[in-house]
Amino acid sequence: MRLTEAEKTALQKGLCSVFGAEAAEALAHRLLHDGALQSKRFADGEAVYDNAHAMPALGFLVCGGAEVVRTREGCEVFLRSMQSGDVFGAAQLFAADAAYVTVVRAKGKTRVLFLPQDAAEALMLADPRAALGYIAFLSQ
Repeated sequence: MRLTEAEKTALQKGLCSVFGAEAAEALAHRLLHDGALQSKRFADGEAVYDNAHAMPALGFLVCGGAEVVRTREGCEVFLRSMQSGDVFGAAQLFAADAAYVTVVRAKGKTRVLFLPQDAAEALMLADPRAALGYIAFLSQ
């Protein structure tokens, strides 16, 4: 998979946030060479992650931006902005209930690298530091 230097840096930042600094560098190298990451590009306003466009995966925002919104009582409520280097999907990665209550929407041209659940699980089994980092990330 071809990534620009900025995209590699963003992936490294996201891996560091989710899996911890100790595991991130080795994970980045492994993921870029084993084909586990799935790259998708999105246009401005396009749904990146919602009930219709979700999969059990971590999403690493490597180019562009996104916003997270939720609909409450018929009104869309803005929750947060995301930028290159941010991650989404961690809380739902291993959830049995696949109902997503938020929508991640692209802001501008956006590229996301998805790490499917089975690949994330394999990383955690292979490197316990990654599993501990993930637990710490979810505890924040």
